[in-house]
Amino acid sequence: MALITGVSFLGQSVTQTQRLKEMHQTLGDLQRQITTQKKHETLAGFGADAQRILQLRSEKSQLEAYSGNIDKALTRIDLMSDTMDKVADAVREITDAIRLQPEGAAFDMDDISERAQQLLDFVVDLANLEFDGRFLFAGTDAQNIPYADPNTPATTIQAEVTNWLAGGQTTTQLSNNVTALSGAPLGFSNSISGATNASVRIDTRIEVSYGALADRSGIQDAIRMLTFLANMQKPDPAVDVATIPEFVQAIDYAQQIGRTALNQIENTQTTLISKLDLIKNIKESHEQDINLYNKLIDEEENADTTEAIALMQALSTQITASYQVTRAVSELALVNFI
Repeated sequence: MALITGVSFLGQSVTQTQRLKEMHQTLGDLQRQITTQKKHETLAGFGADAQRILQLRSEKSQLEAYSGNIDKALTRIDLMSDTMDKVADAVREITDAIRLQPEGAAFDMDDISERAQQLLDFVVDLANLEFDGRFLFAGTDAQNIPYADPNTPATTIQAEVTNWLAGGQTTTQLSNNVTALSGAPLGFSNSISGATNASVRIDTRIEVSYGALADRSGIQDAIRMLTFLANMQKPDPAVDVATIPEFVQAIDYAQQIGRTALNQIENTQTTLISKLDLIKNIKESHEQDINLYNKLIDEEENADTTEAIALMQALSTQITASYQVTRAVSELALVNFI
């Protein structure tokens, strides 16, 4: 009988030790949950829920990638819109300068040519604006500078003006020849003519084409106008065949180019704004979905620290009581029962 009692006591002791070990493990896990606010240290600890967590994270990451694309596109569109405003301001500035000039023979063409050259240099810099290592107004040809050769159109227009002054062509022919200049003859790269607007993937099913190209969108006419004015000369009645009235007609032609440029810039701005609104709406939708995914992931991964603290306190009390019972049992001797 005594032998059986000893074995039973040993079994109880082993069982009690195992229970205490398990409670300590649970206590440690609760402490970790309170510290890290996560249910488990690794995905493996989530068991069957791990696959759902991986899927939620993957879908959230895809939305964040689209949002990153959108942020870059929005920055580019803002830069483009601001740049187009500056090009339009340059056209208005030279137009206002012409308007303030006296009419006829008193017109100071040298002053206008100097100001036109300054504004031309400014507009060329805008046309060749770079962002994130790519030329902003080159579209799909973003690795190549869009406006590459300002010397060629200057030389061409100088020759046209010289021919006009000498009576070799009429003012209408002069204006027609200047209007015919486009693409490479006007200084643009050979490759930009085949470029299209940049595009951005903003959703699984949505890719948006956006932007403006330097050889279109009003920039080309702004450059044509400024290059013409920078190289225009007022006839000298003593040596030139062209007359002052014909000169006035040529200046009117330059202003007409400016009006065309402003209309094209306005149309480009309208298109940019519509693309901007579309992309912003998609971004807002993505942000809402990302917030939802964050909530779902938190529900799967995050521990309820309030509940964990309550369980830890209860478990600590239970462990203390178990130690007290174990101690009392260990102090018992078989002789006390004899």
